[in-house]
Amino acid sequence: MSPGVRTLTVLGKFKPFGLIAEATDANPPEDNVADSYQYFLFDPDLTGQRDGDDGNEANFSRQREHELFIRDNRIIWTSGSRVLKRFTLYSPIIKACWSHLGRGAETFLCVLQIGCLTIYNTSGEVVSVPLPRTVISIWPLPFGVLLQQAAEVNPTSYIPFSSASPTLGSREMLRKKDMSSHLILRDPLEEPEPIYLEERGKLNIMRDYDERTIWSSDRFPLMTSYNKGKMQHSVWAVECVVPDTVFPKRVSFRRIWQAKGAKKAASKVFLATDDAVPVICFLILEQKKLDIYQYFTQDHESTTVGLMLGLAASYRRTMQPEIAKALFFHVPARYQASYAEFEIPTLLQSAALVSVGILFEGSAHLQTMQLLLGEIGRRSAGDNVLEREGYAVSAGFSLGLVALGRGDDALGSLDSFVNRLLQYLGAKEERSLLAPSNEDLRSAAQVTDGSTANVNITAPGAIIALALMYLKTDSEVIFSKLSIPKTHYELECVRPDFIMLRVVARNLIMWSRIRPTSDWIQSQVPEFVKNGVSRLQDNMDDMYEVDVEALVQAYVNIVAGACISLGLRFAGTRDGNARDLLNSYALYLLNEIKPVSAPPANGFPKGIAKHVDRGTLEMCLYLIVLSLSVVMAGSGDLQIFRLLRFLRSRNSADGHANYGTQMAVSLATGFLFLGGGMRTFSTNNGSLAMLLITLYPRLPSGPNDNRCHLQAFRHLYVLATEARWLQTIDVDSGLPVYAPVEVTVKETELYSETRYCEVTPCILPERAILKRICVCGPRYWPQQVELVPEEKHWWSFGDKSDPFNSGVIYVKRKVGACSYVDDPVGCQSLLSRAMHKVFGLRTLDESNMLANSHRELDSDSVDHLVSTFSSDPSLIAFAQLCCDKSWNDRSDSDFKEFCLQVLFDCISKDRPALLQVYLSLYTTIGSMADLLVKSHSNVCDSLSISSLKVALAYNEAVSSGRLASSSGGFVQSIFLASLGKRCEEILNSSTELKTNLRDYLTSEAWPDDQKDLILLSWYLKWFSVPSPSIIKAAVEKIKSKCKISASAVPLLRLVLPSTHISAIREIDRVFFSID
Repeated sequence: MSPGVRTLTVLGKFKPFGLIAEATDANPPEDNVADSYQYFLFDPDLTGQRDGDDGNEANFSRQREHELFIRDNRIIWTSGSRVLKRFTLYSPIIKACWSHLGRGAETFLCVLQIGCLTIYNTSGEVVSVPLPRTVISIWPLPFGVLLQQAAEVNPTSYIPFSSASPTLGSREMLRKKDMSSHLILRDPLEEPEPIYLEERGKLNIMRDYDERTIWSSDRFPLMTSYNKGKMQHSVWAVECVVPDTVFPKRVSFRRIWQAKGAKKAASKVFLATDDAVPVICFLILEQKKLDIYQYFTQDHESTTVGLMLGLAASYRRTMQPEIAKALFFHVPARYQASYAEFEIPTLLQSAALVSVGILFEGSAHLQTMQLLLGEIGRRSAGDNVLEREGYAVSAGFSLGLVALGRGDDALGSLDSFVNRLLQYLGAKEERSLLAPSNEDLRSAAQVTDGSTANVNITAPGAIIALALMYLKTDSEVIFSKLSIPKTHYELECVRPDFIMLRVVARNLIMWSRIRPTSDWIQSQVPEFVKNGVSRLQDNMDDMYEVDVEALVQAYVNIVAGACISLGLRFAGTRDGNARDLLNSYALYLLNEIKPVSAPPANGFPKGIAKHVDRGTLEMCLYLIVLSLSVVMAGSGDLQIFRLLRFLRSRNSADGHANYGTQMAVSLATGFLFLGGGMRTFSTNNGSLAMLLITLYPRLPSGPNDNRCHLQAFRHLYVLATEARWLQTIDVDSGLPVYAPVEVTVKETELYSETRYCEVTPCILPERAILKRICVCGPRYWPQQVELVPEEKHWWSFGDKSDPFNSGVIYVKRKVGACSYVDDPVGCQSLLSRAMHKVFGLRTLDESNMLANSHRELDSDSVDHLVSTFSSDPSLIAFAQLCCDKSWNDRSDSDFKEFCLQVLFDCISKDRPALLQVYLSLYTTIGSMADLLVKSHSNVCDSLSISSLKVALAYNEAVSSGRLASSSGGFVQSIFLASLGKRCEEILNSSTELKTNLRDYLTSEAWPDDQKDLILLSWYLKWFSVPSPSIIKAAVEKIKSKCKISASAVPLLRLVLPSTHISAIREIDRVFFSID
């Protein structure tokens, strides 16, 4: 669920307060009219009504909306359950509304009845305005009330409006009011005036009775209407064309927006805001399948193309028979020979072919494939010759979609499919014995020049069809058939733009070989082309027989094709290597066209712009930029956005702007900010096919250029997108928050298993490689989402199996921590600032300086602070202890500071049980120091030493990764390390302890003094010293094996591996230095 969507829980059916007021009346309504009522809510500020009573109830009444309840001839005005006013009229009420009337724009309640309009002001005065004709509805406007008149059977003859006449007679005005379909009443004491319609700079009385008003605003001069005959919604601006001081007062409607195609009027129209800009929203009922024929009958090409593509996208991969019939109707080749061929524009036929491919995507439907194979080489009667290539390309797209990624599985034994496609792209193949059995294929009029197919028309469609049919199949056979020219002679036989298509097709087939490296791109260029281009800056005398222009054109087209392949391979991945590589090639071509501030990339051939036309370089540049935006789709990358802005301004400044380049920059910008950063592209087969159709490398020359590629296909990229957006929502506030997450992707043929960090909101990798998502960081409680990588589409919105709840993970903020919006760097935490302010935390030096200041803490402030962030009684009690007067009189400032810091740590981590752990460990070290200095201590055994050693061992295991823990260490690592260091210092600082240790090791004698006995036991426990018998056996073993002339510490370390190095040194001094 996205952050803008909220789950609504139905608590019960809403019941207007007017019904409650009616129930208390003496004469409640009859049962047969119990449901015949109207009501609406309004802001009390609209009327300026104030309750006369004082108190909280009156204040609350002014804050909530008021209700106007209408039934039959009665009106009840309520504020909550409280009735403010009642109105009873003599005839049934048709409609009521609040409207501003008069020069003072006072608010009046306008009530429409049969034959009259009754107007109430808030003080209770009533005005009745007779209506000469039938008015069916009234609507509020900022300067009056709009009246919608009903159509009459015999309307008054039309009297043209004379702009020369400054005034109008009463009889003429009456006739004009009768003729006007809309009237406006601007003052209760005036008569309704006709509404004028502004058309082509002239004013005519509006007399369109079919233009029924469905919404108006009392704040903005806007009105919306619906025309059933035209199936059209309109938005009108209401304007005063004559000032108020001039008579007659004229109000006109000016249409500012319209939309056709709605079979019914919008069920609801309302005003909303988008980035503080008011917008009008229409709620349209869902269209039915039968409604599509109404759009087809409009005979509007753009509407028909959009309808066919939209239907195919809605029923993608379903082979729905009803939709298929509607699409095949626009494919004349599907008709029987006895039927007369319809005159269907090529544009519609091309759109129908691709729509069929989307509808039958991946089905390998044999009859459809046979039909589409024939359409690649067919020219229908009445075609525009200039659009023949576009028709063949559309058929190739459709054939590739039907057999998408199926390869030989889709064709089976029908190898003639491949042979026919190879013939279309100019390959010398023998005819298969298994010719297609469809009669249409044998009788179709092929696009030929002599006895062979016209490769200039059929080759692009055949290449695209093979690329999609064998997508990701790694078919070596088809890969070899789509060969790149390897000699100068072969280069002369293939158009440069067809070489680009072959490069793209070869790489889509050998999908696993694509690599985001410059070496891989250069490997796509044949050696003779590479050698020829690299010598452009050298002496060209020995190249007079070489067609340099052909070499350079082949080079730039091959590089562009490789870059397109790279963009498709890493679409939506934001891969850094692919991004940098594509960006370098884009800058390279940009510098070749015209030097810019960015230096050209090293290693690229220079001077190619002298041997190739600028149009080719421009097209390759923009295709590479499009591929770059495909890789970074949805990321909003700033560097790429700067490049796109430069390209747009460069076109305008250099005078080379054309429709194709502008379209490419706009499309790339849209990809970069796809879905507002909430969507990106997928690399599954269906998505790659849609991206290839969108990025087909032929840029149009104008908005009506559909010769080689139908421009409507550029919109199919939406079928390649996925909502892989992840947002974190604070579970307490319900608001989106920033949170660091760790993403783990599985091992692929390009990379090993990788973990990287993102900050939400972010875009996740594809489902096929996504393995784990972890919420990390110190401010939110950690959680982990484990996934099984699957070759499936991303979860759709509302899918119950979606582990991300439609792109949302709910997080819990730790107590005392601030969000990253309030505290970006982590030093403005509310708890941190409050603790330092209330407790007066200082460093050790500052505490010593303020030791005599005797600051006393306000216990009420401390209690309030701690209770705000924690309700644990132990923490509250400890906070009260820290604020006690006796506590402030303590001279041990270090311990007081330590206690306050521990309290902060326990509250911020929401772990009150750690308070006792911290204090126990701290007091253990303090007792050891007291025993050494003061000869007395509260600790008389070595159990606390064992606890400290266990804590240190656990922390070391977690830190080194030997022990897995999702929550990490409980006690701070630095604190434990300082305790261990302090313990070693205490035990190594006593000279008496070393003497007692010598006696213990040599004669196993224990000291008699209680203090010395406790210190020795601590030493043996802390440094893991074994019994004297084990030590003596180890010493004898060492002496028997070798003669020790120096230190025996290394050998003792080997035989006593668990003993601390400090104790090893003491054992060496005892047993080896005395010899």
